[in-house]
Amino acid sequence: MIHLNFRLFNTSDLLNLISAIEPCNSEARQILKEKLLQPWVDVHENCIVATENETNKIIGYLLIIEENPIDRVIIEYGIARELEYDAILSGLLDVAIMKLNTKKNRNVHCCISRESDRNILSSIGFEFNRTYWKLNREDTNYIDITDVEGIRISSCREDEIDNLAHIQNACFSSSWGFCPNTPDQIRYKLSMSNTSLGNVLIMQDRENIIGYCWTYEYGEAVDKSGAISMIGIHPEKRGTGLSKLILGCGINKLIKSGCSNVFLEVDSGNTPAIKLYTSLGFVKQQDLIWYEYVN
Repeated sequence: MIHLNFRLFNTSDLLNLISAIEPCNSEARQILKEKLLQPWVDVHENCIVATENETNKIIGYLLIIEENPIDRVIIEYGIARELEYDAILSGLLDVAIMKLNTKKNRNVHCCISRESDRNILSSIGFEFNRTYWKLNREDTNYIDITDVEGIRISSCREDEIDNLAHIQNACFSSSWGFCPNTPDQIRYKLSMSNTSLGNVLIMQDRENIIGYCWTYEYGEAVDKSGAISMIGIHPEKRGTGLSKLILGCGINKLIKSGCSNVFLEVDSGNTPAIKLYTSLGFVKQQDLIWYEYVN
């Protein structure tokens, strides 16, 4: 029987952790590294590491991401051992909850895609909150785009990052789980390996930025996938067909970059968005279940 140890992350753990969690995929290792090194994530205080007691080998981790502006915490985790998966996850969550119980009056959320994780979360006080859908479009045909008079779409520039943060916060201020981003957070995300300034399309009318579409690209040239990470239209401009326009441009950009499919995530209760996405060829691929800690 394996004996587990749980402790806080040390700087020297970084390479061992990402290699243990993503042993075969160099791109996934880089993504995990960039997530752990986000400047606003206190990884030394909020990353819990699971090790095998006899060897001290890292076999799992749990990251607590604090979103203080909205009094929210997100829990993310990764497990390297399938045989001891349940025991490792249960132990990580127990340590995390003990840690979080010292910080009251905050919502604690965790998203799962693995069906068996439900029972573990439920056993320690998590309850179902909502379902997101992962939608996928496997079609390399371009979207027909009709220009709209007075509307210009172009790639984001460095000097537009402050405005990008402003429009993103305006678009999603009333959305569940959205935490306002600072320009510095936007800059860090744009420096990550799967996106760039060129992956963000900015929509402008004659005076202002009124919308945007942020894309990511994953994989190699022969097996490349694209993602629509975020798409937003200023609340005052909604209902005018601009969402379809900017989304179509984002999809076309990813196809032009060699992506054979494009995926995105959407709240299953967001009927207007789902109607838009399915009209452009997206189909449901996976449920992403959000749980909330209620004890």
